[in-house]
This record gives sequence, structure tokens and C-alpha cells, in this order.
Amino acid sequence: MHASTFFCTEVMPRPVVVGDTLGIEAEYNANAFKQRRTRRSTRSKSHEGVQAEDSSTKASLVQNDTKKESSQDQTFDAPNQVASNSSSTTSDLDDEETRIEHHLFMQHVEVLRAEVNQHLEIRLKELVGRARKAFRKDTRSIESTHKQHEHKPRTHTSLSEHPGKTFVARDSFLTELLRVEHFKTIYNIFVAILIIFALNAFVSDIFTRGHVQLSLMTWTFGKFGIVASTWVGMMINLGLAYTAFRIWSYSHMPKWLGLTLYVAFQTIMAIVPSYQVLANALPPGSAMVVLCEQVRLMMKLHSFIRENVPPVLFVRDRQNWRPQEMELVFPLFSNFLYFLFAPTLIYRPNYPRTPVVHWRFVFANFAQVAACLLYTNFIFERFCAPHFRALNANSTWQAIVIATFQSMLPATMMFLLAFFAVLHSWLNAWAEMLRFADRQFYTDWWNAKNWAAYYRKWNMVVHDWLFQYIYVDTYRLTQHRLGKSAKLASMFTVFIISAIVHEHILALALGFFYPVLLVMFGGVGVFFIFLTRNVRAGFWNFFMWLMLFFGNGLLMVLYSLEFVNRQESEPRSSSAFMDFVVPRSIFG
Repeated sequence: MHASTFFCTEVMPRPVVVGDTLGIEAEYNANAFKQRRTRRSTRSKSHEGVQAEDSSTKASLVQNDTKKESSQDQTFDAPNQVASNSSSTTSDLDDEETRIEHHLFMQHVEVLRAEVNQHLEIRLKELVGRARKAFRKDTRSIESTHKQHEHKPRTHTSLSEHPGKTFVARDSFLTELLRVEHFKTIYNIFVAILIIFALNAFVSDIFTRGHVQLSLMTWTFGKFGIVASTWVGMMINLGLAYTAFRIWSYSHMPKWLGLTLYVAFQTIMAIVPSYQVLANALPPGSAMVVLCEQVRLMMKLHSFIRENVPPVLFVRDRQNWRPQEMELVFPLFSNFLYFLFAPTLIYRPNYPRTPVVHWRFVFANFAQVAACLLYTNFIFERFCAPHFRALNANSTWQAIVIATFQSMLPATMMFLLAFFAVLHSWLNAWAEMLRFADRQFYTDWWNAKNWAAYYRKWNMVVHDWLFQYIYVDTYRLTQHRLGKSAKLASMFTVFIISAIVHEHILALALGFFYPVLLVMFGGVGVFFIFLTRNVRAGFWNFFMWLMLFFGNGLLMVLYSLEFVNRQESEPRSSSAFMDFVVPRSIFG
């Protein structure tokens, strides 16, 4: 039985109690009225007797002619005074009794009302308790059904026929949470703390140096002209790829030529931006921008080709097909251009759209991105850089451990700021400008109790692409050979590709290969997935956060130690490749 139905059916009989109470009150009122009317009739008869006696006295006094005039007047007025006094006394007694009866009646009503309210309150609590139990039962039933629905596509047959991501209009998780006053207050407190911290840094820099220390930020995002020209070159390459794909689709060129063209354009996207980063020695921030855009556009190109090749081949495989038929399935350039800027990596010809653009929301999100960059700069300058400058290749392991623990909190703060700046503010700003309605770029990864849920919820944009084009496609290719082990092979393929791409970005951005993230992501991370696979207790959420604090601190210290050593020391090997892959902080 549904909770609302249960509640309504139980509450309906209760007016009987209220009706009984009103009946008791009416009966009591009627009896009191009868008693008052009986007493008043008795007083009325008594008053009539007094009046008759006064009349006889008046007659006897008139017949007495010998009395003085003054005595006659006094004798005549006496009966009227007695009658008036008697009438006044009777009226006062009636009013007093009426007040007493009304007071007693109201006291009785208040007692009955208190009893009724107490009875209703007890009954209502019982009904609410039963309704809550019924609601929880229904909720558990819905959740179990939802979980069964979630696990359904993971069977061997349905996974191989997975339809792909479905886009629906929805806001980001934090956008919905910040509409709640309590979460908004927590957000305001966090922002206030960061503002106080920034003001502290400003005042300290002005009083000690005479200017605000922003040299780290200006250096790390330097050489902007090279970044812009490289990005324009990547966009031109994508435009040429679209043109080549269109020419191939409308012609009778062989399929292998189309595959060759696709590999050629992806190779250009992989080599040219990487060469620009290394040849121009771009600083870490600028290099990170170029490399992230490189990976993003390569993933978009793959999705565009992957989604449009099947319908194109369907038309090309027909005999005597006409170009008009190809026009029905080949994507428009406007759709391709919109997809390049949309905050998603999965191509669709159409997406759910919002009706209008709220420019205030756009500017607010871009302002949050700028604020997060400033806060990250201050945190690194104040809490991390002084420890890293004191470390070198001769530092003891005790000093490295101390620096790791000192860096855990600031490193995790920068980790959260990066998440908020990129996955929330930056993507929401572009989604609002493009009226892109599906804004589920992440979910509640902070509530995850196992590492599989954390990896799945942390970055839904990348996760959807990896699941659709790596996990599902690998499973389709290996399910007949590996059987049930195909899912395990697909999972390892996803982790290997993801770890390689992460290491590619870090290695080229920092200028050296130091596979700490590769080991932690592809080794420790996979181990934690199996360790926390079937856990549900809240302790594992605490364990996840503890490992995040420790891992962020360790990554910050080891990469910063290697970077500082390379800035202050000369190459140990004459081979540029060996110097690139051999860590100086370990073998220097």
C-alpha cells in the first residue's frame, strides 16, 4: 500500500470523535438552560405574590381618612420601594448565576477540548509513524528496482547492444544543492574563508614586498601567443578532417582509405601540439592548456566519426545509392561546429536546449574560475613552495615525509578548487552560453564509498566517453573470445588508456617523465577498486577521503621535488631522451 493512501484511509474515521465531543457540549448546554428556566419561573411566582400583597395594603390605607397626609404618602410609597428592591434583587441574582454557569460551562469545554486534542495528537503520531514506515518500504522498493535497472545493461547481451548516452535537461549537482539555503550558507562560509586568506596574502605582500606576488601565475601561463596559434591550428585540422570525411562519404572511395585518413588526422593532432609544447618550452600552465585541448579535440573527433560512420556505411553499401540519400544521414557542419564547443564528448545531431541565455550566470561562473586560479596561486605560494625550495636530491626520506604531511591539506584544497573551477564553473559557463541543457558533468563523488563509484562520478564527461568508446567497444570485440572475462579486460583497457593519457599530459607539461600518477592511478587505484568493490558502510567514505588527502600530498611533493631539481641542476645524461625519462631526484 502506498504511504499516502495508507495515511488517508486511517485519518478518515476521526470526525466521529469530534462529533461526540460536540454532542456532549450541546447536551450539557440544554440541561443548564432547563434548570435556569425552572428557577426563573419560581422567582416570577414569588414576585407576583409580593405584588398582590402590596395591592391589598394600598386599599386598606386609602380607607383610613383620619391619618395625616404625610403618613398616607409614606404608606403609599412603601409598597413600590419593596417591589423595586425585590425586582432589582431578582435581576442581580439571575446575572450572577448566569456568569457562574457560563464560567463552569467554559471550564468544562476546555477540559473536553484538551482531552480531544491529546487523543488526536496521540492518534496522529501513530498514523505518521505508520506512514513513514510505509514510505520507507516503498522507497526501498523503488531503489531496488532502480538498482536492478542499473545492473540490467551490464549483462553480456545488453552490454554489447548498449544504445549509448541519453541526454536530458538537468542542472549540475552543485547548482541544485546551492539552491538549498543550508548548502548556500556553507558555500558562503567557504568563500569568506578564501577571501580572508586572499586579503591576508595581499596585505602581507604589500607590506613586505611593496606589491602583490603574482609572478608564479604570470609565469605559468606565459607565452600565450604560442598557445593561441596552436589552438587555431588544431581547429583548422578538425575542419579539414570534416571536409575529408564528407568527400569520402559522397564518393566511392574504399573503406580502408577512410580509415587511413582518420588515423592521419588523429596523428597530426597527437604530434603537432606536443611538438609545440616541447619545442617552445611552454611553462606548465600554458602547456597544460594546449595538451588538455589536444586530448579533448581528439576525443571529440573520434566520437564524431564513430557516431556517423555506421549510417554513412549503411547508405554506401546500398546499390545505386544517390547523393540525396546521403544528405539525409550526413551531419551538417553547424552541428559539428556546435559539438566542438559543447561541454560533452559524445556527439549527437541534437541536444536538449534551454530557452534563453542567462548572462549573469555566465559571468558569475567565469568569475569563479578566475577566483579559483588566484586562490590556487596563493595556496601554493604560501604553503607549498617554501617546503619544496628547501628540498633537493640530497634530502633525507624523513624530510620528504614531513613535506608530504605538510602538503596534504593545501594539495587537497587545490584539488577541490580545480574540480570546482573546471568541472563546475567552466563547463556550466559554456553550457549556458550554448544553451546546452544537460549539465550532469559530475555527480556526488564526495559521497562515494568505493573507488569504482568515485571514478565513475568524479568526471562524468570523460567517463561517458570512456564507457561508450573504450569499455563497450572493447567488450564487443572480446566477448566471443574471452566470455565472462571480457568485462575485466574492458575495465583494464579503460584504466591503461586513462593512465597513459594522464601521464602524457603531466610529462609534457612538466618536462619530464615521472610515473608516480601512472603507478597510483593504474596500480593502487585498480587495487582499491577490488578492495572496496562490495562495501556499503560509511567507514569506506572516510577511507576514500583519507587516501585522497594522502595521495594528493604525495603527488604534490614528488612532482614538485623533481621539478625543482631539474630547475637547479644540469642534465646527468648526454641523451635528451634518457634525461627526460630518468628522474633526477632519485638518480641524480
